[in-house]
Amino acid sequence: MRSLNTGFDEMSALTTDFGFDIFGVTESWLSPSTPSDHYEIPGYTLLRADRAVGTGGGVALYIKQGMVFERIQITSVDPGIELISLILKIRGVKLCVAVVYRPPHNVKWEAAKDMNNTEDINAFVTSKIIDIYDAQAPLVTKRVTKKKAPWRNEEVIMLTKLKNKLRSKFAKSRQEFEWTEYKKARNRLNGAIRNAKKNFFADKLADCKDPRAFWRCLKQSDIVGKKNNNLPPKAFKVSEMNEYFVNMGSFYQVNEDLISSYNQEIYNGEKKSFEFKEVSEYEVRSVINEITSRAVGVDKLSIAMIKAVSPYAIEAITHLMNTSLKKGFRKNHSTCTALLNMFADVFGSRDAGRCSSIIMLDYSQAFDSISHSLLLAKLKHFGFHESAIVWFKSYLEKRLQVTKLGTDISPPLEKLRGVPQGSCLGPILFTLYTADLSNCVSHCKVHAYADDCQLHFSYESDSINQVFAGVNSDLERIDDWSRKHGLKLNAEKCMILHIAPPTVCQKILLGDMHVKLGDKMLMVSDTVKTLGVVLDRGLTFSDHITHVSQLALGRLRGLYRYRSILPESAKLQLVQSLVLSVLYYCFPAYGQQHYQGGNVPIAEAAEHRSALRLQHS
Repeated sequence: MRSLNTGFDEMSALTTDFGFDIFGVTESWLSPSTPSDHYEIPGYTLLRADRAVGTGGGVALYIKQGMVFERIQITSVDPGIELISLILKIRGVKLCVAVVYRPPHNVKWEAAKDMNNTEDINAFVTSKIIDIYDAQAPLVTKRVTKKKAPWRNEEVIMLTKLKNKLRSKFAKSRQEFEWTEYKKARNRLNGAIRNAKKNFFADKLADCKDPRAFWRCLKQSDIVGKKNNNLPPKAFKVSEMNEYFVNMGSFYQVNEDLISSYNQEIYNGEKKSFEFKEVSEYEVRSVINEITSRAVGVDKLSIAMIKAVSPYAIEAITHLMNTSLKKGFRKNHSTCTALLNMFADVFGSRDAGRCSSIIMLDYSQAFDSISHSLLLAKLKHFGFHESAIVWFKSYLEKRLQVTKLGTDISPPLEKLRGVPQGSCLGPILFTLYTADLSNCVSHCKVHAYADDCQLHFSYESDSINQVFAGVNSDLERIDDWSRKHGLKLNAEKCMILHIAPPTVCQKILLGDMHVKLGDKMLMVSDTVKTLGVVLDRGLTFSDHITHVSQLALGRLRGLYRYRSILPESAKLQLVQSLVLSVLYYCFPAYGQQHYQGGNVPIAEAAEHRSALRLQHS
């Protein structure tokens, strides 16, 4: 609760339900002119210490009537600290009680509104947040020991000590009696550990309604989310690794004439322009609260630090955001909808009695290869307003990157190409960068989702020669387009799948008809994997179903060891989240064909096996 003005009714009801003897409120947000009778609770005495100047802050203390107390003044404290202190007299015993609030560093955040330069605003907000933390919560170095299991209780600790003691005695005496006693203690300890785990998870997970708390408990207990802490050999220098990562994607120089062309020509004479709209403090606060990343940037700020000061700095942060805005990924578009579109073409061709082939294009380090200057020129070409282009230029250029290996951190280096990966803008910018790739083809249809690109073409069995010649001309133009855009097609990983009767595939093979990328022939495969779904030349999806069934059962086997210590509700949620989600991934894209192909038992067997294992554990 922040402010008695907004949370008083809820607090009053809570107090009535639990009957607290005494409780304090920080950040009461009452001014000295506010009457106390608006905030009194029947049966309690209200004490206040309001902030004399400005808004916010202040503390309050509620004491149940009948309790004997004496208010005292503590003078040897920082003048900025707000507090109420008193001495309670309970059955002849004196107890000192205080409610204390230390306001954040006294920063005049409104000064940011007088600044118009983004760099100045950012420097101001960043430096003030760091100043606050340096003053209120300075960094300390702490030696981290092995974390203790959260389910350890007194019995487990006692039996662990006993087991270790008996093991030491046996090591010295080598007597059979000592060994027998040790085994008894060890078995008792194992049983106590099983019971402790079972009771712990039953308490934490059985009725858990908070998904975050549910998964946090499982991660802390190493049931899910175990990390591989194996580090590369010491021969790897962190500075050299960072230099390698920074230079990724530097395959080809972008065609300067292409940049000039996009800068001068507006797409289809587009008159409307894309502009950012201003955001409100409420919108900024909502976005900040939704961010869960724990990453710390080069500016040494984490989202937790920003969240802590946001109630006071929200005006300054909003002012900064209104020159630094961000949108999300395309709504209602996913890997599933992308596959639905491609599979609709493939199945449509088959139903029409035509053969199909799918070419899988593989770009090396695609997101790292984007040219900033060409991307900005394309944004102008697509009708982005100059102010929006300036923002994207600021977002892309002069970005610093570091690499961390264990406790070693490399010096920062500037990333001259590419878009930030892991951000919601990365896939959008790559889609804009490659939006005109489809203009290169006249014999194929392009299906793309971010940097995953497939070419589909269909044909009659008696026109293979002409079709393949046309497809090769399309690939030649795509290769030329890619080079001019600084993108490298990896011919070794590009492959083709023929969805055709065996006689047609044999005809292609005997006729020495190949699809080529440059001077290299693309490898023909019986199966290809696109967006996580394995496609075979018979469109049976049997390979995909086998793969996901094995993956799902592997996960189920990994969870099986915890069957006796987790409550039923937790096991059900784990199976739904980690096992069944694998089976149902992109199921709408291939499900109809899956049922028609008679493969129902494979997927259902995995689901039934999950249910049986869950039921009998």
